[in-house]
Amino acid sequence: MSSAPSFESRAPMHEMHHPFARLLGIRIEVDAAGRPQGRVRVGPEHHNPAGVAHGGLVFALADTVMGAAVHLRDNPERAVFLATDVHVRYLRPVIEGELHATAQLEAATRNTRVLSARVVREGDGAVVALLTSRYQRLQAPPAG
Repeated sequence: MSSAPSFESRAPMHEMHHPFARLLGIRIEVDAAGRPQGRVRVGPEHHNPAGVAHGGLVFALADTVMGAAVHLRDNPERAVFLATDVHVRYLRPVIEGELHATAQLEAATRNTRVLSARVVREGDGAVVALLTSRYQRLQAPPAG
């Protein structure tokens, strides 16, 4: 098992190999400076029974970008960090269109990281959700 995300080489941007994200249609790219960003095109397959994008899609987009950021930025040991808690503030529903997520490292120690993420709707730039997450260094590789 690899302890770091894998990438398909494409300069200057790299696309991150992430099976769960791919299942949802989420695309994660990393720029030359190592900053990840994510996108997903919302369609009917992402809707909940109310006819809007399921909150889990918005969460997965932001969580995937924060996870990429925690592993790619200021992590020379290539340590594995796992989210231990996440706060999500959903600000508006989405029916269709492209969502874009970015992440920011807010604080770091050797064993913990705190990140924030912002999910916006492409086109009008409306903020859809704001998230914060705490990550803990994994002390031993997971079994299995």
